[in-house]
Amino acid sequence: MEKKAVFALSETARASCFTGRPFVCDIEPAIYRVSSNHYILYGKALSVILGLRDLIREQEANKVLKTITDGHRSVNKLETNPIVLLDEIYKVTVQAQHALIDDWF
Repeated sequence: MEKKAVFALSETARASCFTGRPFVCDIEPAIYRVSSNHYILYGKALSVILGLRDLIREQEANKVLKTITDGHRSVNKLETNPIVLLDEIYKVTVQAQHALIDDWF
């Protein structure tokens, strides 16, 4: 059941990404800098997260997210940001993978 849901979500994301991108003339911004362009938020972001899960394994990806949430659990306002996520990802990956991660994000 889980694989079916991920596949359906991936198909929706892919369709969103490839139907939205042809109408944009600007250079595609990094995911963490997107404030509009829903095709990046819903399309590329999901593809990147799924790729990251495959690159570092799901357990490591979950550890990264748990580290961030545990570190901000007692804070009552939004203090984390995408740079914090990238820093935590860098801690669980080898240096050779950082260029690929930078390209994705």
